[in-house]
Amino acid sequence: MEFKTDVVIIGAGPSGLFQCFELGLLGIDAHIVDSLPVIGGQCSMLYPDKAIYD
Repeated sequence: MEFKTDVVIIGAGPSGLFQCFELGLLGIDAHIVDSLPVIGGQCSMLYPDKAIYD
């Protein structure tokens, strides 16, 4: 699979998600790569039964 992108962000935790959001506002194409099957980073692993809204 091949993608054309300007930036690759490693990690789908809060910082990676916010960085992707900010780049999108600037019109910069970004893709996020993460080793986990869900977004949220360590927050989602520390509190698996709690929904994270921030």
